[in-house]
Amino acid sequence: MPQRFQLKTRQTKLLEIRNIIHSMKTLAVLESRKLQTKYDYLLQMEQAMATLVDDFTSSFTDLNFVNETTAVLIVIGSERGFCGNFNDLVRAQALPKLDDYHQVYIIGTKLGQLNWPENSNCTKIAGAHVVEDVEAVSWQVLSDLLLNYQAAPKTVIAHDSIQEKVIVKPLYPPMVSRVAKNKQPAFDPVFNVPKTQFAEELAERYLIYTLQRVLYYSLMRENERRMIHLEKATDYLDEQNEKMLNRINELRQEEIIEEIEVILMRRTRSL
Repeated sequence: MPQRFQLKTRQTKLLEIRNIIHSMKTLAVLESRKLQTKYDYLLQMEQAMATLVDDFTSSFTDLNFVNETTAVLIVIGSERGFCGNFNDLVRAQALPKLDDYHQVYIIGTKLGQLNWPENSNCTKIAGAHVVEDVEAVSWQVLSDLLLNYQAAPKTVIAHDSIQEKVIVKPLYPPMVSRVAKNKQPAFDPVFNVPKTQFAEELAERYLIYTLQRVLYYSLMRENERRMIHLEKATDYLDEQNEKMLNRINELRQEEIIEEIEVILMRRTRSL
């Protein structure tokens, strides 16, 4: 009997853990839906900015506001755990490239806790827990980028939106890679501001939308990984619960048999 009671106590705790994990999975599903909406909006904005860049690229051929000597790398991981090798994959892509960049931003506490080289050019920043945190995290990075590295080419390493793997993506400025592709327009565009100012502001807006989109998608992919692991954890706990129930029933049957035997022995003695 004591063993059965111990098992029932363990089973009760197991069910409590299972319910908590199920609640975590439900929250992850809701987060993913909110993130998808944000991601779709920012993707449309990024595509609109890219179209705008294509329309006016021919006017940027005489501009040189990019400082190739101060390249910046942004590495995006997770703030929380329970998402498998999400951060390890990002770190594996980033490690060989660290020495090529003047400044490196490592976003995500769990990513930052991995084994990184002792390098003074690495700045670790806490990532987003939920969708509402993404904008604050992005502006924490952007404020430093726009203040100290506005003219630097920027690259991000994060989980990709289409290929479902970690990619290396240039973020800024879009004009550099588009100048050679465009044909000379029949008429030059008319600017209400100096062309240099227009180019810098356009590149800045493109950087804002692109970085925020990558951050939203990284968090979305993180949630998807977390849902998979939570689902596996739930299945495992359900399996263990079933085994415990079977064992509890077996022990109860043994107790009933023992009780019947005792009753029969007492009745035999009374005869």
